[in-house]
Amino acid sequence: FVSLKKTMEGQARQAILDLMKTGDPEACLVSLGAFLDAHPDEMEPLTLPCARALASREPPAAAPAARLLHRLLDRDPDRKDLLYMRGRLRELSGDPAGALADLGRLTALEPRDPELHFLKARNYLKLGRVQEAGAALDACEALLVAPSPQAVRSVQDLRGEIGDARAP
Repeated sequence: FVSLKKTMEGQARQAILDLMKTGDPEACLVSLGAFLDAHPDEMEPLTLPCARALASREPPAAAPAARLLHRLLDRDPDRKDLLYMRGRLRELSGDPAGALADLGRLTALEPRDPELHFLKARNYLKLGRVQEAGAALDACEALLVAPSPQAVRSVQDLRGEIGDARAP
């Protein structure tokens, strides 16, 4: 990070630019991990590259981003944005049990967020835990207020998948 701007925000922006330019999320996030080692109290700008990795939905970016998020959560275990990002990254990486762990903690902090219950339902279903998936989707639907057509379709689609999983 010697050649990067001296501000934390500048370093995070540079890492994101490097990630976009080189297409090497592993190297970018490893560098950010080293930065975290050197500056353990300066974690805020590191959430941006993690969010970028989540938005890219590229499997190579998910594993190092999840490792970095784990380290950040060690410092602030109830940080909602970090829990959400790591849960989503774990889901995208094929780790529904890990996603559920983060989503469960997050739901305890934000019990009235229908999206969290929806994500839990989807991950329960991936684990074959059909009853729990149905209960989480019920909770999601009970909390929806004036849902968008997209949200209604997503809930209906997941309800259908749960019904299919229940069928003999």
